[in-house]
Amino acid sequence: MPGLPQSATGQAALLTGLNAPKLMGRHIEGFPPPRLKALVQEHNVFSKLLAAGKTCTFANDYWLDDVAHIPSKRESVTTVATLAAFGGVRGKAELAENRAVYHDLTREALRARGYDGPLITPEEAAEHLIGIANDHQCLEKLDAFFSRLLPARHSHAVPSEADSEGWGDGGCFEGLIIVTSDHGNIEDLTVRTHTGNPVPFYCSDP
Repeated sequence: MPGLPQSATGQAALLTGLNAPKLMGRHIEGFPPPRLKALVQEHNVFSKLLAAGKTCTFANDYWLDDVAHIPSKRESVTTVATLAAFGGVRGKAELAENRAVYHDLTREALRARGYDGPLITPEEAAEHLIGIANDHQCLEKLDAFFSRLLPARHSHAVPSEADSEGWGDGGCFEGLIIVTSDHGNIEDLTVRTHTGNPVPFYCSDP
């Protein structure tokens, strides 16, 4: 679309996968007008992921007590998408528990808005985001299991302290690792029964 890209239609394109400037007929800055807002509400990636049985979230913090009600004239594209998918955003309570990340990372900009909590480093903000992400990995335990098991197939990849942790002869083994399943289900934990979806077959290198 000819013209200088702007934030409202640019964010809408990122969050919907649609050419928002072309659909709107122009680039739009700032807060989305009603037609662009409706497009984001219907096509945003958060709602699509939830409808597909996936887990997702929006980590940004809003300096609010009532996280379900934001003045409509102050709703950015990301806010519109988050409200449409989750019905609310992360607010003061989540920030106090380090379960949200403010846009300046260190929270210093919040001082002017009445925040009297501790400031944090960008590295600490990254740790908070990692924690949020881990809360939305439904296969986190299985990932951790394989992160230890698979390197043990190759002795050079096993940490030197393995013996002291009781893993036996160097914490490695000789053999073949085969990972598969007798039916689908783990790919969608919202389904309580088996599924007919294809299952993986993984075989480690000999």
